[in-house]
Amino acid sequence: MWRPISLCVVGAGLIAFGVVHSNPVDASRPAATEQASAAQTSMPLPSVTPSISLSEAPRQSPASQPKPVRSQPVVLFGTPTTVSIPYIGITNETITPVGVVYGAACGRHAPSGCILPPGRSLVWNTATAMPGQPGVAVIAGHDVADGAKTNFWNLYRVPVGSLITLNVTNAGKAGTLVLRVIGKKAEPKTSVQDDPEVQDVHSTTHRQVVFITCNPAYGTYVDNTGLHAVDNEVVKTEVVTTSAP
Repeated sequence: MWRPISLCVVGAGLIAFGVVHSNPVDASRPAATEQASAAQTSMPLPSVTPSISLSEAPRQSPASQPKPVRSQPVVLFGTPTTVSIPYIGITNETITPVGVVYGAACGRHAPSGCILPPGRSLVWNTATAMPGQPGVAVIAGHDVADGAKTNFWNLYRVPVGSLITLNVTNAGKAGTLVLRVIGKKAEPKTSVQDDPEVQDVHSTTHRQVVFITCNPAYGTYVDNTGLHAVDNEVVKTEVVTTSAP
């Protein structure tokens, strides 16, 4: 059963052959089987069967028959592999799938669980939809890691209307999703877990991807896992086109 999870980023920065008649019978010709009338001869004439030459179209052996050309299905959804956000200088940054964790590692969010991006990595929360599927997919990363700013530090600067390119893979086939930013906001981490715009992972009415990082602009707090931002930066996008090579 699905249950809401905290999507906080915990950490310092947070697809039969027919017979062809070559000599058809000419209906205008008299039939070759006509018999003479009994009044003209006292001896019966032998019956003559018409000779009709039939030729069959040459058959192709199965091996020589042309095979139908089938186009590869376009990948409409899949596991995200890399993302490019030109506005803030991100190009083909790797995305790693991770699950939700619970317990002390989540600090104050332990009861609802959290996702823990390792170091400077971006992650896709596997408890959410696959990007491109109906529902909401969540991709997250720290804004600060290892004592330095990450590429997600400037996520809040991405303007509404800008485009993001997300590469995905599914059953060995690669595809690309183009996303358009349709909204963004700073939201307390305690509220993200109840936010329908983030938690609607099984929606059947839209295909969206939400990017999340920490936003320290509205304060920080310290717990047993370290220093954290009070808020998350939430950037909401929708899938506008898909393609496959």
